[in-house]
Amino acid sequence: MQRVGSRGPRWAVVAASAATLAAAAPAAASTLCGAVGGLRSHAQDTLRLDIHASAGAAHLADAVVTVDGAPFPVLLSSDHATRVASAPLCSPAGSCDVGRADVDFDSRSLPDGPHHIRVVVSDVDGDTTAIADQDFEVDNAPKHYETQVHLTVGSNVSSTAPGAPPGGTGSVRVDRAGACASAKLSMLLSQKPVRVRTGVAVLTRGRPYRFTGRLTCVLGNRRVSAPKRTKIQILALVKGRTAPKGTALVGSGGRVAIRLASPSARTLEFRFRSDGGGITRVRIKVQTVTGPRKHDPRTKRA
Repeated sequence: MQRVGSRGPRWAVVAASAATLAAAAPAAASTLCGAVGGLRSHAQDTLRLDIHASAGAAHLADAVVTVDGAPFPVLLSSDHATRVASAPLCSPAGSCDVGRADVDFDSRSLPDGPHHIRVVVSDVDGDTTAIADQDFEVDNAPKHYETQVHLTVGSNVSSTAPGAPPGGTGSVRVDRAGACASAKLSMLLSQKPVRVRTGVAVLTRGRPYRFTGRLTCVLGNRRVSAPKRTKIQILALVKGRTAPKGTALVGSGGRVAIRLASPSARTLEFRFRSDGGGITRVRIKVQTVTGPRKHDPRTKRA
């Protein structure tokens, strides 16, 4: 007979406790993982997405793309015609542990503006994981680039060609700067911007851009060029504040030319004040982006 308190019953209790703990342990987390190539923060037209995934305990199933929380159909890159809600990662589906899906993401079916994209892969056991989860912006508005990008916005801007008024050739000159009646000022960005977004020029931050224009006046019944050295005041409107940015001088033929660098988004105002106190202004709104970094040959590579 075994005595009470002997080693046998104690070890039986320990073994039973270990079995209980093992049964209560949570199941191992899914080891699904992967990556997506071709994603951009700024999307235009069609993007080719290279979806790569590897499985854990079960074979791979498919990949699903969602935009703003809703499924987004994609085209299989193999034929650019088959639109699918989920792209298989193996062929046949569920037959591999390392898989890939190449799909075409057509951003033109989305409205311009900010969006959020997620790419989720799954296995045959129903486990899922997001291998891409990020914000991006769609910009598919038509672009019309010219040698000169006309972005003139403001008051008192002539809608006719300066120097070609009725009743004269425009060859008469005003002799004194500031003595400019019925002034009309036109200004435009004369360099190609990075892009134009909803009518606003996007410029490289800190890079000087050339702005050109013309100031004309009325003398008698003729519109003529403003005299040389007439001052055009330049202001920057940033977040409700106005700051002076110098002046530009009118050249021959009433022409105005100046280079301006914008460190941030702002509205540039070109202003002329006549002797009589009348103000003629033109405003051009600009946005900025960071330009590509230039390689410094003195920088050592790691």
